[in-house]
Amino acid sequence: MQSLTVNRNHPNQLVFSLLITCVAIVVSAGAWYVWQLETKWAVFGFLAILFPFIVAMTRDVRRFLIWMMIFLIPLGIDYKLFYHISHSGQTGVSLGTTEIILFILLI
Repeated sequence: MQSLTVNRNHPNQLVFSLLITCVAIVVSAGAWYVWQLETKWAVFGFLAILFPFIVAMTRDVRRFLIWMMIFLIPLGIDYKLFYHISHSGQTGVSLGTTEIILFILLI
């Protein structure tokens, strides 16, 4: 016995394709804006845009984030907020990749 199936377009397929199209437009507009910045900020902005997609492709998200932390701790990529020159050694509030990834792991 053979059965023939009819390929019908489901309304969910249309919504999914529209959603993918909107995400692609937003990401490409964000990348276009980011690459107009200074080189250092453009690289960090582009990596921030790619990060959710890279996390979505990994099988074990926690293992990937822990690997990222182990890789990024020696680099010491920090940004100083409220930067000021001080003789005591504290030059401002630092926000680094380690804190950001720890926050993501907590979530």
